[in-house]
Amino acid sequence: MYKHITELGYYVEVLKYPWTCFNPRHYGTLIIASPRRGFETEEIAKLRTDIETTQLSLILFGEWQESFRSISHFNALLSPYYIELGEQRYTGEFSFDVAPYLVGVSSSPAITRFPKGGFLLGSSLLNEVTALSNSSAAYEDVAVFGYLPHVRCTREDNSDQ
Repeated sequence: MYKHITELGYYVEVLKYPWTCFNPRHYGTLIIASPRRGFETEEIAKLRTDIETTQLSLILFGEWQESFRSISHFNALLSPYYIELGEQRYTGEFSFDVAPYLVGVSSSPAITRFPKGGFLLGSSLLNEVTALSNSSAAYEDVAVFGYLPHVRCTREDNSDQ
């Protein structure tokens, strides 16, 4: 991922933990890829402030085999924006309409809640838990990619989500 982003001409700085030790005004987007641990309470509070006051964009993605137990930490970070990740793991491929290639998904949670005005993308993916417990593969249509323009979400805007 690092190589692909830099080949597109973007500058990438690798930040170390904790997430409280960076100035968001120096960055347009914070990419958290394959995190190995959950967020501390102070980190969640700081990231929320950064997103809401400095318009820092946030991208979360990765393969979740080792950090799947941290889904509750991510949901704590994302819940004010009406975004929630589910507990099931999915594997497979999906494509972006604008890209001529498939994107592999390995052990990803589904996006189970997302605000109005956002864009979700997914596919029919293998539910890893169901596949392990049944002899036949269990595919489900799930969203694993979401994009939300940087706008302030309110409970009224998302009351039916």
